[in-house]
Amino acid sequence: MEKFYCATARAYAVDFVVLPEEGERGLLVIVGSDDLALDLLARRLREREEGPEVITMAMGSLEGLIALRHGVGHVAGCHLFDAETGDFNRTHARALFPGRDLMIVTLAHRQQGLIVPAGNPRGLRDLAGAVTGGARIVNRNRGSGTRVWLDRLLAGADVDPLCVAGYETEVMTHDAAARMVAEGAADVALGIRPAAAAHGLDFVPVLEERYDLVTPREYYESAVLAPLLDLLRDDAFKQAIVDLGGYVTRDTGTATPV
Repeated sequence: MEKFYCATARAYAVDFVVLPEEGERGLLVIVGSDDLALDLLARRLREREEGPEVITMAMGSLEGLIALRHGVGHVAGCHLFDAETGDFNRTHARALFPGRDLMIVTLAHRQQGLIVPAGNPRGLRDLAGAVTGGARIVNRNRGSGTRVWLDRLLAGADVDPLCVAGYETEVMTHDAAARMVAEGAADVALGIRPAAAAHGLDFVPVLEERYDLVTPREYYESAVLAPLLDLLRDDAFKQAIVDLGGYVTRDTGTATPV
């Protein structure tokens, strides 16, 4: 799967990264998909005197899992849907970590939708209607879960990506995609509600997905992850996630072995 993905998606796997020296508090490295609830989690962990130093690196869901397999990081955030099983992340994690014990911990469910200019002047309701109507999109980096969704939605509508205006324009984060819409460089982007709100844009919900944190069992059971797991069980933190907009915390903190 890894070699096939890297060859077909023209992506790369992160094998090496320079990290700061680990201090007395320890160091927690989180790689993978860009997400505002994950950013919130990292900020709250940094604020805790007893917690580890936290570094996050947004690189996309698949790259995050591959990096985790290569020993870069302790946790990978991802939201990869498997159409055959109807589940998220388990299939991809299992394929990339054969014979290794993993834990999947749910961060939250979140809405993905169309980020459009204020007032939605084109009256867009779905991605297929947007692109067949000539709307310019801004795409996400290869290997990101949002890019996987975008390609799936286009394929489901029998739309050739090469005929989509802006398909080759790629950005790394939801905020960058929303910024391009706000600046008029694109008419629509697929992304999350808080990114649209941050730029005064409208949001048209399209789907709900589960965003998980994947980690090897040895890290899950270690002291470095204990503060993260405690925070995910905290009701005040769950409410802070909900307050971001477009998030649901019904399964936040739920851990499942893989």
